Amino acid sequence: MGGAGTSQSDSGHSGAALRAWTALGCFALGVVLWRWFGSAYGGAPAAAWLALACLALVFSGLLRGVSCKLCLGLAVVVCGAGWATLRIDEGVSRTGAMHLRVADPATERRLIEIEGVALQTPSPIGERRGAMAGFLRFGGEGERFSLRIESLRGDDGGRDSSGVVRVFVGEGLEGRVRAGDRVRLAGRFRPPEPPLNPGQRDSRPL
Repeated sequence: MGGAGTSQSDSGHSGAALRAWTALGCFALGVVLWRWFGSAYGGAPAAAWLALACLALVFSGLLRGVSCKLCLGLAVVVCGAGWATLRIDEGVSRTGAMHLRVADPATERRLIEIEGVALQTPSPIGERRGAMAGFLRFGGEGERFSLRIESLRGDDGGRDSSGVVRVFVGEGLEGRVRAGDRVRLAGRFRPPEPPLNPGQRDSRPL
């Protein structure tokens, strides 16, 4: 009796693991589907993907057997595509700068213009100190402040945007910018670089 119980328990665990891996695979397939449709056909809104997932769930409740399982799998696939659209495409479009596409991220730099409100009066950057001073990107003379972005303009037109960027100026602003002032900046947009060290956060979009 003990051997039969152990065999049934192992079979149950194997079935649960298979279902979990199948669900994960379906979700990943949905992300791949979003990637392919997004690049080939311009993509569909997240609401359309999620509505289709809900429709598949409704059908899964009306059907039985293999048809029910297929509808559940389809719901997870489409949910994955909807999540990717909501998290990446539509989430990125709200921030603006990340929505800019470049043909070759390694070399291309696009001229952009951002406008927003200074969140603080510029303060001195300060001298680079410590053992890692030689590796710091900014330091020494100049000032820095945070800017809340409200609009972004590139060579493909302008759009409302949101987010906060840190601005570093190589020379003193001599009181020309204060907290609450509207500021317009122009510069070269560079997409996020890949992580340099294992475990470092990857800020690149998928």
